Amino acid sequence: SLDLAQLSGVERTLHGRMMIHIDQPGGKAGDFVLAQATGPARADSGAPEGTTAMYRLRIAGHRDKLGDRLDTLMANYETWVDADNNGETDWLTDCWKNSEVVLPRAQWACVQWSFDAENNALRYWLDGQEITALRVDGVHDFCENADTQQGRWTAPERFAELHLGIEQYHEDAVPRTLYIDDVVV
Repeated sequence: SLDLAQLSGVERTLHGRMMIHIDQPGGKAGDFVLAQATGPARADSGAPEGTTAMYRLRIAGHRDKLGDRLDTLMANYETWVDADNNGETDWLTDCWKNSEVVLPRAQWACVQWSFDAENNALRYWLDGQEITALRVDGVHDFCENADTQQGRWTAPERFAELHLGIEQYHEDAVPRTLYIDDVVV
């Protein structure tokens, strides 16, 4: 995790890349996050005060026709607030765009991202090739809670933190080994 207040010029536009190497991710179950930029939600998004907005590069653990998991790259937008402090999400968007691009297994790959708060835009690249299916300009393919923010991917007011690595939140997932090197922000 990186507090972006330490870096100048990345609060509204955040570009980065990293080399990653993950052990055989196929069949290991569940979605997980590789890169996530967070910050306070913009007032014009309609989100309640105290809401955190997140731009993410995730792995979608979809199943193929044989039932095996495929680790395809996906763009994700999510908001989170627990206004009444009861431990439950009171304002949740959870929007995503999927691709057919599979994360390379047991080899080094270069993952790049560009988060643009001014234009509510996200871009991703794998080994220098843009993943155009993940290009987002404030519009969604699907939102779990479509009424929240009318499905808009409204960027944070400013990018406050950057998190790199695996955030795994499925109980059926087994441990994975991920190496990260040559991070540039």
